[in-house]
Amino acid sequence: MPFAGIPQSAAARKHRHRGGGYHRAAEVDSGEYNDRRAACEEAVRLLKRDLPDIQALRDVSVEDFNRLSHTLPTTVEKRARHVVEEIERTRQAIPMLEQGRTREFGQLMNACHVSLP
Repeated sequence: MPFAGIPQSAAARKHRHRGGGYHRAAEVDSGEYNDRRAACEEAVRLLKRDLPDIQALRDVSVEDFNRLSHTLPTTVEKRARHVVEEIERTRQAIPMLEQGRTREFGQLMNACHVSLP
């Protein structure tokens, strides 16, 4: 059972369904998830200085992020970059899947794993 009020990652939820050792794994995984989420929220707060209309990283283009990434602390930049680029990969994946371009889609999926800080 999830801990009340603690956001959990998909990995933590998946682990729960495997059974055994869930609470310890969820505590560790939730902490890492919460750290990553906090870094992304900090990135939004800092990027708002130059992009006042953004509400979340989904509102930041890769181009804008690349232009402004030097203004972010290193860990915040790495974690936020993964999210911004992951959103872009998701946008690119839709037509690939619709058109059956599975090889290109596979390359995108590989890039997801490589970019995770």
